[in-house]
Amino acid sequence: MRVEKIVKDVSEKEFYEFINSYPRKLEKHYHGMYSPARISYNDLELSDKWPECMVASTEDYDNPPSLYEEDRYFRITINYKEVFDNK
Repeated sequence: MRVEKIVKDVSEKEFYEFINSYPRKLEKHYHGMYSPARISYNDLELSDKWPECMVASTEDYDNPPSLYEEDRYFRITINYKEVFDNK
């Protein structure tokens, strides 16, 4: 039975703690067709297809800085272990 990802909005601090403590190497991808650019962190062991491999995402407000940074989101997949165990 396939386990659906559960995605949660978190604080910036929680986001980077998640990224830094993730148990496998994550591939960081910039999606520049959006403004601001979207950034996804991908676990290619979960899947070799996007967005199934995405475990975290945010937007790039640093390059260039945006007037709308208060709208920035930080999202993580909170059940990635269950998703990985049932792939």
